[in-house]
Amino acid sequence: MEQASLDDRLTTLERRASRLRWVALLAVILAAATPAWLLLGERPAIVESQLWMVRDSSGTVRALFGLTNDGVALTMYDSTGQVRLDLGLAPGGVPGLLLLSERGEPVAALNLRQEGRPVLRLSDFAARERIDLEPKGLVGLPPSEPTPPDTMIARQPLAPR
Repeated sequence: MEQASLDDRLTTLERRASRLRWVALLAVILAAATPAWLLLGERPAIVESQLWMVRDSSGTVRALFGLTNDGVALTMYDSTGQVRLDLGLAPGGVPGLLLLSERGEPVAALNLRQEGRPVLRLSDFAARERIDLEPKGLVGLPPSEPTPPDTMIARQPLAPR
C-alpha cells in the first residue's frame, strides 16, 4: 500500500515537472521574441522635433536643422564652430543660401529680394570688392561690413552639451 502511494506521488510529480518544463520553455521563447518584435516592429513614418543638432566626436556642433522664426533652416559649422553654410528663410520668409569664410564673412549669397527678384552676391573682403548679379545686370559695389547670416537658426545660441 505504501509502495502504490509512492508510485502515485512520483507519477504526479513527473507530470507537474513536465508541465513546468513547457511553461519555462514558453517563457524563454516569449522573453526572446519580445525585444526582437519591438526592434523589428513598424517604426513611425514621421518624427517630430523643432531642432536637430549634429555634434562630432569631440562634442562640437557641426550642423543644425530646425525651425526659425519664419520657417526652417539648415546651418553647417566647420570644426572650429564657425558657421560656414546657411540655407533657409530670412526674415519675411525670403529663401536664401549663404556661404561664409573662415572668419564668418558672407562671401557668397543667393537670395530672393522681398519683391521676388533673385540676387547672387559675391564678396571679397580682403580686396574690398563685391559683385551683385541681378536680373537687371551686374552691379559692382564695395562690400558692406560682415553681418550675421540672415536666417534665424544661425543666430540662436548653441545649446551646451
